[in-house]
Amino acid sequence: MSSVFKVITTKTDPRTGKKRRIRSRCWHVRYTDKAGIRHQVKGYTDKAATKALATQMEMRAARLDVGLIDPHEQHLRRDIGEHLADFIEHLEAKGNTGDYTTKTERRLTAIFEGCGFDRIGDLDRDRVERYLSERRSTDARFGIATSNHYTRAIKNFCHWLIDSRRTAINPMQGLKQIDKQIDVRRVRRVLDDEQLSKLLATTRQSKRMYRGLTGKDRAMLYTLAIYTGLRARELSSITSTSFAFDMEPPTLAIEAAYTKSKKRRQDILVLHPDAVDQLGGWIGERSQSEFLWPGTWYLRAARMLEKDLTEAAIDAVDDEGRVIDFHALRSVAITRGARAGLHVKELQQFARHSTMQLTMDTYTRFGLVDLAGAINKVPSIPTTTDEPEPQVLSATGMDGGEEFAPMFARADGFASLSVATDGEALDDVDVSVEERKPLEKRTLDNNCQHVSTTDNEFAGVAQLVEQGIHKPWVAGSSPATGI
Repeated sequence: MSSVFKVITTKTDPRTGKKRRIRSRCWHVRYTDKAGIRHQVKGYTDKAATKALATQMEMRAARLDVGLIDPHEQHLRRDIGEHLADFIEHLEAKGNTGDYTTKTERRLTAIFEGCGFDRIGDLDRDRVERYLSERRSTDARFGIATSNHYTRAIKNFCHWLIDSRRTAINPMQGLKQIDKQIDVRRVRRVLDDEQLSKLLATTRQSKRMYRGLTGKDRAMLYTLAIYTGLRARELSSITSTSFAFDMEPPTLAIEAAYTKSKKRRQDILVLHPDAVDQLGGWIGERSQSEFLWPGTWYLRAARMLEKDLTEAAIDAVDDEGRVIDFHALRSVAITRGARAGLHVKELQQFARHSTMQLTMDTYTRFGLVDLAGAINKVPSIPTTTDEPEPQVLSATGMDGGEEFAPMFARADGFASLSVATDGEALDDVDVSVEERKPLEKRTLDNNCQHVSTTDNEFAGVAQLVEQGIHKPWVAGSSPATGI
């Protein structure tokens, strides 16, 4: 059952101090749905029109209850700009930075205007894909990385529409980001230690001011960026109280409002001893309540570094088109850590990245010199040029006994050698014809088989040896027969 009424408020008369009750000009409708939830809606100044509105709302609630009306109908009729304003309020309530919410609002507004979206029902994935494709092909500064930022913004917006029950389906379902490695518009490089020293020395002596920062201020800024890998916006938030030099090890705290961490938490960084030595005295001259690097320099940090590089006679863009901008100092910090031998997991934690792939693929730069140094650390394959020593093969069953010297006796008329006994070789002994004799039967130690032959049988074997048809026994043949 619905009812119509006027809202009564109590106000105090500023002249008399008396309180008085004031009725609203418009009538209001109050009704309770079947779920027991009470609703109150502003009506009209005309009571009859407000009663008609109350009747209409009761009928709609009944039809909605039985499924005859789309529960998202009221949201579908609203202008998409109203939903965008609610979405931005949602992001701010979550604690997102003003920079992030401003960029998100700008990107979504560009998509809505470029695609002609006026209502939630107008959202269409194909139209968004065509819009982004046209921007990439016509705008030189609109690369794949920028296109992916727009894609994430519209997808997050549609997810929020579902979570807030403003639509039942996701109109951007299937919209995917593009691999940014396909078309890299800006390739950064790193400076070597000699160039870094030259940049810092030249900037420290510079008399030029840039948005309120002196040459020494900028030199200290670059030093901290190189040792910590902090981003420009994070560096702009640092005060003297952000440092804890008396701790072991010395640390630097970055407030959650300025970090890019999705967990929105304070980041604590460990400081290099050289950074502590260089920054300690300079920070002591500053007020504890003010930012160390105040102003809006971080909005034009790349331009600021470019001018200092020019003074140091260092090219901001090399022959290959690779650039040095302020964010490249972050790559310098991470690459120097990798060259120093930090473990991949330590590098990821130092860079405060969500994945090791982002740290190694995007922010680490290795050249051929680094690769050669790494390859030279690989151990060599051990090699040897020594010839293998020959092994003395003993006769089977004669361990610790006589060596077996199988030389066959030849027929009469040929000088022959006897079987060596007692380990004595007879190769160099001059044996006369009268002393030659056929092979005799001998008994071997350790119960081996007897070796016997006749003069005629052995003479035949000797002839085969002489003709090259049969060879004396060598290592690998049967020790029992010698052949």
